Amino acid sequence: MPVFVGPFLRRSERSSDSETKFTNVFVKNLDEGVSEDELKAMFAEHGTVNSCVIMRDDDGKSKGFGFVNFEAPEQAAAAVSALNGKDINGKDLYVGRAQKKAEREAMLRAKFEELRAERIAKYQGMNLYVKNLHDDIDDESLRAEFSQFGTITSAKVMVDSAGKGRGFGFVCYASPEEATRAVTEMNGRMIKGKPIYVALAQRRDVRRAQLEQQYQQRMAMAPGPRGPMGPGMFPPGAPPMFYPPGPRGPMGPGMMNPYLMAGPGRGMPGRGPRGMMMPPQMMGPAGARSGRGGRGGRGRGEFQGRGRGPAGPGGRGRGPREGAPAPPAGAPGAAPAAPAAPAEGGQLTAAMLAAAPPEQQKQLLGERLFPLVAGMQPDLAGKITGMLLEMDNSELLLLLEDPAALDAKVDEAVQVLKQHNAIPDGAVGVPGRAPGRLGRCAALSEAAMTRLPAAVVAAAILLLHLAAPGVEAVECGKQAGGKPCPQGECCSIWAGSPWTPTSRLADWSWAGYMGQEKAIPSYNTKVFNVMDPKYGAKGDGVTDDTIAVQKALGDAQAAAYALFTEPCGYKGQRTCLKPHKGWQNEGAKGVVVYLPRGRFKITQTLEITQSNVVLRGAGSSQTMLWFPQGLKAIYGDEQRWATGGAFLIINGNNAGSNQEKYGLTQLTADAHKGDRIVKVASTEDIQVGTWVRFFALAASPARRRLSQAQSGSAGNGTGAGASSPAAATSRLRPLSPALKRAMESAQQYYEAETAPSGVSSAAQPGTLDAYLWGENLVDSGRNAFKGTDHNRFSTRVVAKGADWLQLERPLPYDLRVRWQVWVYQFYASVQHSGIENLAIQFAEDVYPEHLDTKGYNAIGLYSTANCWVSGVRIFNADNGIHVSQSDFVTIQHVVLSVTKPRWTEDTYPDNGHHALWLVRAGDVLVFAFNIKNQFMHDLSVDGFAERSVFSSGSGVNLNIDCHRGGPHNHLFSNINCGSCGRPFLSGGDTGRGAHAGANVTFWNVFGTNSSGITRPQLPDCKFGPLLNFMGSWQAPKGVTVGKNAPYERYPAWCSNTRWFVEQVAPGQQLVPKDLFTSQLSSKRQRMPWLAPPAG
Repeated sequence: MPVFVGPFLRRSERSSDSETKFTNVFVKNLDEGVSEDELKAMFAEHGTVNSCVIMRDDDGKSKGFGFVNFEAPEQAAAAVSALNGKDINGKDLYVGRAQKKAEREAMLRAKFEELRAERIAKYQGMNLYVKNLHDDIDDESLRAEFSQFGTITSAKVMVDSAGKGRGFGFVCYASPEEATRAVTEMNGRMIKGKPIYVALAQRRDVRRAQLEQQYQQRMAMAPGPRGPMGPGMFPPGAPPMFYPPGPRGPMGPGMMNPYLMAGPGRGMPGRGPRGMMMPPQMMGPAGARSGRGGRGGRGRGEFQGRGRGPAGPGGRGRGPREGAPAPPAGAPGAAPAAPAAPAEGGQLTAAMLAAAPPEQQKQLLGERLFPLVAGMQPDLAGKITGMLLEMDNSELLLLLEDPAALDAKVDEAVQVLKQHNAIPDGAVGVPGRAPGRLGRCAALSEAAMTRLPAAVVAAAILLLHLAAPGVEAVECGKQAGGKPCPQGECCSIWAGSPWTPTSRLADWSWAGYMGQEKAIPSYNTKVFNVMDPKYGAKGDGVTDDTIAVQKALGDAQAAAYALFTEPCGYKGQRTCLKPHKGWQNEGAKGVVVYLPRGRFKITQTLEITQSNVVLRGAGSSQTMLWFPQGLKAIYGDEQRWATGGAFLIINGNNAGSNQEKYGLTQLTADAHKGDRIVKVASTEDIQVGTWVRFFALAASPARRRLSQAQSGSAGNGTGAGASSPAAATSRLRPLSPALKRAMESAQQYYEAETAPSGVSSAAQPGTLDAYLWGENLVDSGRNAFKGTDHNRFSTRVVAKGADWLQLERPLPYDLRVRWQVWVYQFYASVQHSGIENLAIQFAEDVYPEHLDTKGYNAIGLYSTANCWVSGVRIFNADNGIHVSQSDFVTIQHVVLSVTKPRWTEDTYPDNGHHALWLVRAGDVLVFAFNIKNQFMHDLSVDGFAERSVFSSGSGVNLNIDCHRGGPHNHLFSNINCGSCGRPFLSGGDTGRGAHAGANVTFWNVFGTNSSGITRPQLPDCKFGPLLNFMGSWQAPKGVTVGKNAPYERYPAWCSNTRWFVEQVAPGQQLVPKDLFTSQLSSKRQRMPWLAPPAG
């Protein structure tokens, strides 16, 4: 047999040769009557035919195609050229080279891709992808929603086999410009109660690749595996590791103490810093822990001579410092690979530090601390850095990661040096400020600081607000270098001219627990330890500890009741409230339900329904409440878990205007913003020194819808489907009275969220609702939240006459007689209770749909006053913290994150519904928060909430959600919105009016990325009326600004809705960084009539 030998050819080269030299011909489109003989005769005219065949089915019927084989390639080529396309019996014949199946498939695939590419190119930028559609949306309604933006060539809602909508579809426009306009206007818009997602359509493989890439990037940013963990250190989702008592050796490489997993633990206005508790095995000898943290001490010090040991008997140490535990780690005990030494100036991680020799660890920390400190205090950088290096390495790592915490520590070091006469008076300062002064932005003298309580002084120190390295801090009223600026540099609206109660900026210095008059208390009257044999909690993550914790709560609440009541015989009552002026015992005494280190499995709600009760853990890195099921699985699926309910509840009766028995007198003359004296019908029932509330009864026509819920009555339940027998039998447990009251409000929120959309509307001129939307400068809705109070102002009465009252707080807005304004007694049945120092983790489940959740809801404060949540870490929540119908609440040092992504295709990239949510609440402070994974609504104000503050917080891609329904007079200050791709993206049904009510202020809201600080884009001008924006901004949506447009300090953006926008010049930083702390520290200077602070 002859053997062929030749050079190697690739298949493509071989096939290309076969394309020109072939003998086998494929014929198709043959008439059924053509036979093999006729076919052979037809092709024989062009050469010698070796064979000819027509393919037939089982019945012998022609399939319309066949093959002809020639003796020579030239003959086959001639036949193809002559016969291809020839008309045979009325059909155009196809004649071509016969191909292998693989060749034919490749050719068809290439042709398909070519056609698809042409189609994509043709409709590039014109085809939109729309998701999160309501089930009732069909093709026609989808077209109707989008038709206002241009000519629609097609609109299609994708359906399943039963014809039911799958929640997404496509809209195609005639031009890219029309499509772009539709994306801008429609993305995030509420349609039938659901915020739709609109974007340019992408091929599925491209979209999937992008999602995978984004997920991989997130995972790459997560910290790597940690080394062995010590006592009390456990990753979320894993049981804690306990060790028998006894001495232990020093921590080895990879072992970090629990405080590396804690947040900065810095104090905040209204609450002093907490002492730190360390396991005894990790502490040095008692003699080494000298200073004020010892027996009887206050646990405040952080430098040599001011120890941080836990307070002994009589001391005021508060337990472990609170903050964020570490993200989920790898397998416990897995030793990490030793990292290379970090490059000078690079990021120093815990793993790098642990891998370095002990003698080099302080050097690595010092090399990174010194330039940061030098940017704040150049003359004292060496001394302050040395002081800081006395701290624990894990705490120093936290300072490197948190510039705000470092600012506070540097300021504290300056004060310590000053107290010890290490530096003379007048040497304290920062570049650009006169020595010895806090600057005009602070509006507070050093002498005034000595008259304030320690917690407020700590806040005042924050007013230095040092700039980041490379950015010069500019004093208000001056330019860089100290040159005068006529209008005041960077913050003229606050410090460029003296603040008065009638100024455009409101006063938020009363936001938070007890109006910032006292620090949050640390109770020690009686402690109920859930692991005592009487209760028997195990804390092992396996045993159900629900009953044990509930029993401890029951005993604690019975003991707490005696603290604010006394025996009496009033109308058959055995006990009555002790005389008070509205704030009960002002937190003087209280009891604690204590959860030690451990992982406590909980399968029902835990409820506080008495004043002066605290649920306290050993720290958010040590005490974990583990919830394996959601509320829906436990209590049934007929409730609206997406809009209410929680596992940890503080619930009472914070009386609204519907509880007429608390009404005292009626306003008889109009009062205006800034007034402190109001005319009333009578003052007979009002005592000087008591707290009162002002309600406008004529806010809306219907006023009695929530009378049972607000008065504390159990009610009958209003969940959707509550009347359905099938739904009733599906409930595993009955709702408790507290949970039932919460769900009555949740039902109303759900109905407001899903009400039919309509055209823009306006309240009647002269009404309260018209006033709250800037006298109808924007859409004021269709009487949102009927039957509820649309204002809720609280203040103390400091003097009275026969027909007048003098108020401690200036009025924040007008009160007009035609609104039927009444003065009510300040009555809240549950006060001075809190939840602190623990972590909450839910099962690793998904967030399936906007308003369809499984009830993984962490904390709810319902109808309370003067309560708090502090030092709490929340994992895998649908809703994080919900504050409703409550006043003077503090939420501080909270972190929300997930242990794995919770989003689905319908909810990407949102991991939950509401992170931090205020509804119908007033004077609430949310301080020092971190939302590490994106929620649909990160910071939400809703339902006529007012005068609340979100301060000094951050998020990965944070949005400020003004959720319509008249939220007014709020402050968002010093907010880091991360990538800041959606800073003002807000929800809420369009029938509830514009997103924001009047006088909401956004101060120093900024983004960060790898290149530095980024500027958020302002929302559409219809977002709300009389809004204030101070910082560095991009023009509002819909406002065009040229690339080379000159810098404007006061751009006239949205003048038709009377916005005030102040732009910070390039290279400068807004001073002060946080308006709230600035207002708080200058409170008594601005309002000299206030009484001296307590304590």
